[in-house]
Amino acid sequence: MKQRYHASMKLNLKKFNQILWSNFRGMVQDMLDPEFYLGKYFTKNTNTGEKTTRIGCFTDTGCKQSPLEIIDFDAEENVTLERQTYYCVPVPGENQWIKDSYKQAFNNDPVIMQEERNNAQKRRLDEDEIVVNEEKMETEISSKTSNSLEKKLRENNTESAEGSQQKGAEAKPKSKIDYARNFPLSEEKGNAAFVKMYSKTTSLKLNDVAEFICILSVDPHFAQSSMQEEMETNEVTWHEFNMEEDRAHCPPPSLVPRLHCLYYNKLEELNPNVRNNHTDYECASKELTSIRADLIQTLKGLLGGDGIAAEYLLLHLISSVYGRVGAMCVGKFALNLFKLPNSGFCERLYQFIEKIVPKSHYLPMSLNNLNNKQFIPSKDFQANRLTSGVLQLSSGTNLILDETQMEPGKLDTDGVKNLTALGNLIQWQKLEYDFTFNRLDIETNVNVLVLSEGKSLLKCDCQLPINFEDTTKQTNATSEKLLQKFRYYLSNVRQMKYELTEEVQKALEDDFVEMRKEDSKAMNADAFYVLLTTARYLAISHGQSTLSAALWTRVKELDADLRKRLR
Repeated sequence: MKQRYHASMKLNLKKFNQILWSNFRGMVQDMLDPEFYLGKYFTKNTNTGEKTTRIGCFTDTGCKQSPLEIIDFDAEENVTLERQTYYCVPVPGENQWIKDSYKQAFNNDPVIMQEERNNAQKRRLDEDEIVVNEEKMETEISSKTSNSLEKKLRENNTESAEGSQQKGAEAKPKSKIDYARNFPLSEEKGNAAFVKMYSKTTSLKLNDVAEFICILSVDPHFAQSSMQEEMETNEVTWHEFNMEEDRAHCPPPSLVPRLHCLYYNKLEELNPNVRNNHTDYECASKELTSIRADLIQTLKGLLGGDGIAAEYLLLHLISSVYGRVGAMCVGKFALNLFKLPNSGFCERLYQFIEKIVPKSHYLPMSLNNLNNKQFIPSKDFQANRLTSGVLQLSSGTNLILDETQMEPGKLDTDGVKNLTALGNLIQWQKLEYDFTFNRLDIETNVNVLVLSEGKSLLKCDCQLPINFEDTTKQTNATSEKLLQKFRYYLSNVRQMKYELTEEVQKALEDDFVEMRKEDSKAMNADAFYVLLTTARYLAISHGQSTLSAALWTRVKELDADLRKRLR
């Protein structure tokens, strides 16, 4: 067995009876139209006339045992079935320590290690030694199949260009998107894959992250699309069909492998050590109080000694949407930290955050990014694919917006649209997907942290000016052992359940009435919601499943300090 690791794709390949098995982890970026295939069909031997029954599941094309066999498409016994195809991409914003954790967890698997030792002891070149060489696979598949296809495309594109000069406006615009690497974050590394699902009861939806156990198809015949074959058979010119859709749906398997899913697991928690109940994780769950103190101290150092800002930043990092009441999103805690000391502060803070959270993305709010980047996913009807956008992120991603990168200039139409999308994401945790003729709201769960010089132009749940007491306390040097504890701590508290007893609810209601009497303008329903949200995450951060009187007092102290700073 040979293991290969990509940035987001773990191809743990094993060959059994000429079948390659793989393990793939990714995010569902697009859901293609249902695909029909022959679940059961018959082949006929051209020499003997003998008919053989074949099964079409878990293959891209019909299986034939010899060149003398042909598929009998007219057989009455043929059974046509349906399967769903998902286009999955590397998990957007997945941080390097997560990738390293998967690699380490895989290498330390005792079953795999024992199998490797057995293979080393009894090596058989013709049966046991399976070496999956990516360069060789790409050479064999691409050179034999996709080159001929590309050559034909170039020839027909030339013909189409000549024809377009005569037809003028009748020519259709060509799509410029590379749908083999249609990643929300362009800097993401790794491979995408078409995952074919055979269950009609799958719960996967757009932007879900999952791990798939699949059969890997590397059939080079599939790189030359079935539509092209049909046209060649019927002597129909290639450019008369929808080239863009066929190219977007049928890239060479060397670029986008086809995976036929046997089993999948939707991943709510990305850290493999947490899911596997690693010994260190179990130990960390018993030391939440001490780890919290260390994390607060570290954040305090990054924030120039501001303990209040450190508290609010911690609450932001563990926040998550846990319910929706109508249009209102319950649980979100978007945070705006402003009055930053210098231009390098944002980068240093993000460098620490990406070391302790599984998924994060740093987005400078420069004029160039706002005007030129596509934030909102849109439907390309010509290619029949969903074009990704920067904000197409999976649940639990930490998005850091750096407004200090803004410069004087004018936002164009796309820039205004992108800024509006950010505002809707923060306030409603929804993202409008552009389908040209209509817009579709997709619910999100993205933690947004806005860093700015003055108050952000984006409305956040909490806006806090930082008081830098001592800039020499800023540090980014933290041991790997301590970072691992921080990761376990955040994973643990995020999973904690939180409930309020009837007595506590009654006490909170009475307290709200008293606060309204003292200052009815400042203490409205929105302000009280922020207080309750702060109380929830403060209790969870201390490892408590309910709110105590001491913690509620601490919440009001934090709120009083916040209001004092904003005056």
